[in-house]
Amino acid sequence: FMPISDEQFLLLQFRGKIYKKIGTEFQTFFEDIMEKAYEDFQKIRPYGNKGDGGNDGYRPSSGTYYQIYAPMEPSIKEADAAQKLENDFYKLKKEWDGITEVKAYNFVFNDKYNGSIQKLEEKKAILKAANPGIEFKLFLAKDLEQEFFKLENNKKIELGFNLDSRVTISIVNQYLNNVEIQLDKECIN
Repeated sequence: FMPISDEQFLLLQFRGKIYKKIGTEFQTFFEDIMEKAYEDFQKIRPYGNKGDGGNDGYRPSSGTYYQIYAPMEPSIKEADAAQKLENDFYKLKKEWDGITEVKAYNFVFNDKYNGSIQKLEEKKAILKAANPGIEFKLFLAKDLEQEFFKLENNKKIELGFNLDSRVTISIVNQYLNNVEIQLDKECIN
């Protein structure tokens, strides 16, 4: 059991990382958490011109697949995200269904806590209607946060999180700076 103040301290650190990480840096962050959370999680690196076959990582025991998209500005890349969700699913189904049957497809989108959008929800509904035996989920920042907080404290430390609450002030300042940057970007758009 962890005191509420320590949980809040970890939450600020986690959210700070969510706001800063994009592209492969976010993908590595996601993979590291999932490897700690699930013994059978297997990250997939691209191979030659075949790439990763629409699979950034999966859990073979459950047929659960993850495809990651973490643009610098999620609100600007919404149409791209929706198209990537669809394209990568069909690539995954073609390349991986024969290795481990696709039972669940998670489109990991670093929304930076802004939530889902209609275009993503629409693509998800279309894919679900065309593939009724597969569970489709948008795996957003809040979902990764939930996986992180299920971890034991030693695993959180291994991921580079600080449990020493004496450094809270500097972490809070970093978090507030990230929020200010995000607000400035939203005002520009």
